[in-house]
Amino acid sequence: MTELQQQLINILGQRLFGSDENTTIIKAGERLSAEDWEALLQEARKQTVFSIVYAWLKETMPEKIPKEKRAEYDQYALLSLTTNIRNRFDHFELHRLLASQGIPYVILKGMASARYYPEPAERAMGDVDFLVAEERVEQVAALLEADGFTKIQNAEKHEFHWAYQRDDTELELHWAPPGVPNENGDIVRTYLSDLLDQATQVEEADGTWMAPSAFHHGMVLLLHTAAHLTGSGVGLRHLCDWLVFENRLTDKEFCAMFEEPLKRCGLWTFAQTLSQIGVSYFGCSPRAWCAAADKDLCATLLEDILTGGNFGRKDAWRPKEMKLIRNVATRQIKTGNMWTNAAISVWEKAKREYPFFRRVPVLLPIGFLMECVRYFVDVLSGRKKNVFRKSVLSAAEQRQQIYAKLQLFEHD
Repeated sequence: MTELQQQLINILGQRLFGSDENTTIIKAGERLSAEDWEALLQEARKQTVFSIVYAWLKETMPEKIPKEKRAEYDQYALLSLTTNIRNRFDHFELHRLLASQGIPYVILKGMASARYYPEPAERAMGDVDFLVAEERVEQVAALLEADGFTKIQNAEKHEFHWAYQRDDTELELHWAPPGVPNENGDIVRTYLSDLLDQATQVEEADGTWMAPSAFHHGMVLLLHTAAHLTGSGVGLRHLCDWLVFENRLTDKEFCAMFEEPLKRCGLWTFAQTLSQIGVSYFGCSPRAWCAAADKDLCATLLEDILTGGNFGRKDAWRPKEMKLIRNVATRQIKTGNMWTNAAISVWEKAKREYPFFRRVPVLLPIGFLMECVRYFVDVLSGRKKNVFRKSVLSAAEQRQQIYAKLQLFEHD
């Protein structure tokens, strides 16, 4: 971890958790040049935590904001705030639309995550993810299209959601929570089966929306983070989402709510590692339930998060490496044969790319062969880079060794 990254983490810890690092941060900040501060703010953008860091800097050390960049940063901060405000009203509009037809739904992430932040407006927002019962999907789709939304091209390829857009508003209509393994995911599905039933209505001054219960929100956060960590990559925003939520619970409350389910689902080690990173690096209060986490693994995983950036913004090879690392169907990370993982990735892609083969599974081998041929043609023509090159295989192996220690979805 570089000094700039350490400073970034210290600022997040002070802003989000009131850690006692403020004096240390200021002293360290005095040593940083204008170029260093600019690099730190650029890193914050890649990690999707810019608004949090910039708000702290403006309040505490405004003189350190590079003068020639201040107008640009102020504009970016204003754009982020405007996006969050629009996103907030998108949540309210969605509620009015679905409630008018008596359709139960629940928000995934978004405002459900932001509400745990000290300053919810500083949590970067994007599209609006919401879940409805699978038998309601077609009804909701028709409702959205009647309201002016258009299904985004290739939406049919997704196995658990469709995306819709109207002007600057993007919605993701889910009928299954993200991150649940296709195979051996029944335990996870059981714990999420009453997600809609346990949703609670949140009344705010300017609108209403449906939030998941604390238990379901925690489960969705872990599933979402694990999916992106072992996919395109996660940034500090994903980590902060988990930490601000988990820190609202006492040790006793957390264990009563999560210990048995997470152990049964194979997410306990992952949760321990994320939370211990918060204790060790962000100044979160010590948590007895995660104190046994492997400290070396915590350091290595944090370094991996910092290296990749939000959704792999700092490393474009990450999604390609994951095809060699992860069993896409079980979402487990196993040290071993990368060729097998690659074959499974192609098989699962065939399911996504060709809905017909999904409906007629006996023909899936044809889809598999079609994807293999298409890949090699694209590589030979230069349209795609070869994932089996030595440098990629080496990086994938190193990451596989890290992620395997998290024991994702491994259970008796």
